[in-house]
Amino acid sequence: DVGRVCILQGPVAVRYSTKANEPVKDILDGIYHGQIAKLLERLHGGEQDRISSVEYLGGGLALSDRSLTEPAEAELPATEIRVLAVPKDLSEVPEDHSWFETLAGRERSWLRALLTSRVVMQGSRLVDNVVRQALRPQPGQVARVKSRSDGQPLKVEIIDMAGQREAMLAIDGKGLIKFFLFTTARRRQCALEIQLMYSPQTGAYPIHEVVDGHIERIKRFYAQLWFEDTSLAESAIGSAALVHRGPETIPSQADVDAFRAAIGAARGAKCADVPLDYSIKVFWPALCACLMSATCDGDLSRLVHVSNAFSRVKGQGIRIGARLGSEACVTEAVDGPTGRLVGVCGYVLADGVPAVEVRTKFLFRRAGKASSSASQFRVVDEPDTELHIGDRTMLARILSKSWFVPAETTSRDTPSGHGYKHIHVGSTLLFRLV
Repeated sequence: DVGRVCILQGPVAVRYSTKANEPVKDILDGIYHGQIAKLLERLHGGEQDRISSVEYLGGGLALSDRSLTEPAEAELPATEIRVLAVPKDLSEVPEDHSWFETLAGRERSWLRALLTSRVVMQGSRLVDNVVRQALRPQPGQVARVKSRSDGQPLKVEIIDMAGQREAMLAIDGKGLIKFFLFTTARRRQCALEIQLMYSPQTGAYPIHEVVDGHIERIKRFYAQLWFEDTSLAESAIGSAALVHRGPETIPSQADVDAFRAAIGAARGAKCADVPLDYSIKVFWPALCACLMSATCDGDLSRLVHVSNAFSRVKGQGIRIGARLGSEACVTEAVDGPTGRLVGVCGYVLADGVPAVEVRTKFLFRRAGKASSSASQFRVVDEPDTELHIGDRTMLARILSKSWFVPAETTSRDTPSGHGYKHIHVGSTLLFRLV
């Protein structure tokens, strides 16, 4: 009984026990504030105005006791834009540490916390800081840092040697940092967005990666890389559908010749037949839509291809001038020791008829814990089973089962004491899993 416990106090406890029935909270608060008062008296003579303040406690320390080594031509005009240029000579490119120190500036800020933190929080675990990896100095780079009048940075742009925007960092008023990496594909600029949160109150790790929506943002980046028309990918992202279809196309001789040249195959003689390898080009949009869907539930940046298999449908083929389409279905999504294994199966259609079967598998390498087992499945092709009804006893047993509903019943076929009219002794039943 807690109310009847007798605590024998020592001399120190008795010395400071000056109140009767004092709540535990008040006792602990007294200890807490007493320690602060002792430190204030010892270090600052009891004057709170002498206490220095910092932006955050974690991250690297600013090198304020010595001049920073300027690894680039630095320009700091009266405006609020600071420009840093990395030398074009590879031998003069600065070390990563020196570059990040110069880029971050001397004052503690979200930019210094981001560029000097080797790890960031991702959920409940620590991961390598991808921003540092992406912003390592390259020959001929130019960095533009835009700051407020009080020196706090607002935006950083990285321009490559060719004058193309390579990366951008920006922060909003709520501490949300948006990091963009740019690349060029399909004659357009594609952007990968990574979101982080600046939380200076969290001590040693002030930078936290925003996990919510992370996989969807990566999918949207790959949609720009993989699709000419991103509308198909956008509709697949977040969709729980298993079957996806690609756009129709009509291959020409020039298309086939360009494909042969791309894969290093001999051009050969003119032929109306399209090589089997061409199937993956037609199948690609439907396949990628499957990988974009919520069914796969994986990080595309950690995707590894496992296997491909093509087979012609008997009596069919794809020919130049035919109207080609594709449909694909996710056949499995199973967690294993190294990640999530995803299988996709489908067909290349020629004039609406299946012509080539494609089977492929991918592995989403695991970065953390496995996904919920509730989202795992595997579609299995079961062989057909035949059952011959040899006597009336077997017929009665079959018809008595509640799950037995023949697929070919009609309105006139109703169960009776003698069974369905078209099912009798001597019939053979075909069971097929659909």
